[in-house]
Amino acid sequence: MPEVSLDNFNGGDGTKDIAFDAVAFVPGEYDGLNDIIFPEADPNAPDVDFVAAQDAKEVPSGTALKASAAAEPGEQTCATGRDGISWCGSYVPLDEEKTKSSKTLRSAAAAATAGPVGWCSNVNGAAMQTRTQGCLRGLLPLTATRDGAPVGNATIKVIQEINLDPKSNQFTTWTELSLVNMTGLTSTTLTSFAEECWRTGDCTESTGPWTGSTTWTPGDPHVATRTNTYTWNKTTGGESKLDFTWDTTWSTPGAGVQAVPNP
Repeated sequence: MPEVSLDNFNGGDGTKDIAFDAVAFVPGEYDGLNDIIFPEADPNAPDVDFVAAQDAKEVPSGTALKASAAAEPGEQTCATGRDGISWCGSYVPLDEEKTKSSKTLRSAAAAATAGPVGWCSNVNGAAMQTRTQGCLRGLLPLTATRDGAPVGNATIKVIQEINLDPKSNQFTTWTELSLVNMTGLTSTTLTSFAEECWRTGDCTESTGPWTGSTTWTPGDPHVATRTNTYTWNKTTGGESKLDFTWDTTWSTPGAGVQAVPNP
């Protein structure tokens, strides 16, 4: 293949203009050129692993997290149970680099198990993604009150890994929950962790069981994990953008109201 290389620098201080004119290639015999020999194709050569070759990049704050939590990051939502206890919670993105000095977070992370996105445990960042995989880390600060009086609080660490199958219309989510701290409560129980594709009907969900108890007591180091499988109901020749949301509900048994001193 003929090739021409041009340079716009002719020495000196580089301030002089240089103009280029037309270039023509003349066919002929050029025996002095080296032969180029391509090897035979190897039918047994392994396919390139395009998934493993991708580099994880951090998602700008508020982009993926907004689509991955029921509320905006930091926005608090509340619900009241039949026992009159109100639970309020929010999602706070977790930056591992900023929390390495935290003893409680280090102990919770040490108990972590392996999810489907292998690189998730080897990178830092609140929201990391490649073209086909994602990794979210965050905290769920929970507060319980009754009739406006504080009952107690708990902080749950959540890790969620999302793995798309490039060769099919299926993807999986793997969620891990662990306790960071708890005060004023005898236990905290996850009563619902609802995941949903949006728009509803664009995908079919197969919910897996939780591995590990979804009830924590103060100082409890165990983790609970769950894998869900989704099938994207793609219309032939069509195009659809999927949003993915989740929200949680919690309860605590027999909590007593703490006395609030007068100011």
